[in-house]
Amino acid sequence: MYYAATNAYASETSLGFANTWGVIGFATKSARDKYVDSAKDRATRSITSKEITKYGGKIGRVELHQPVDHKAIAEYWDSL
Repeated sequence: MYYAATNAYASETSLGFANTWGVIGFATKSARDKYVDSAKDRATRSITSKEITKYGGKIGRVELHQPVDHKAIAEYWDSL
């Protein structure tokens, strides 16, 4: 699994707010890299699984990117 951090309130000129970060999981590295490269905001970046805790603590929520229909489902992590 490959991950990207994103902020719901980010823009081309702002990283967003400290409490609005989220993590999106991708099945392949190329899918994650394509998503990060196409992002128009300053916040979206590639991260490792160890960095997930920086964006929501030990019990977090990771949205899994669905490339076919572009919808996300939530996966809850009991522990990292």
